[in-house]
Amino acid sequence: MVSDPVRSSKNEPFYIGPFKVLRRNQGGAYQLLDTDGTLFPRNVSPSAMKLTRVNPIDDEASYVVDKILNHKGPPTRREYLVKWKHFDSSFNSWIPAKNFDDHGIIDRYWSSNNTATPNS
Repeated sequence: MVSDPVRSSKNEPFYIGPFKVLRRNQGGAYQLLDTDGTLFPRNVSPSAMKLTRVNPIDDEASYVVDKILNHKGPPTRREYLVKWKHFDSSFNSWIPAKNFDDHGIIDRYWSSNNTATPNS
């Protein structure tokens, strides 16, 4: 996990990730890979990193969300229809908000959804 220096509010998570360490450069910073194999856009110093116990890349219960298609239910029991990365639409499924590792995808869904708000 990496601390997010550009988070826009206190409600956003302090750390983003998880990432896999690709290599360490001569200056001591690390190059990181996202869970889908994308290279993180900047090198990260060790002081900005946080070690996680479980490697989500190897965790069979962890998948990458491609996008959120829809939502249902009241805010306290909200579920989202998820399109999974690298899977076709037959694998789309309703997932409770509490089951997301990263709520950034939910925030992006609401910011692109002009007809509704998260609390309605």
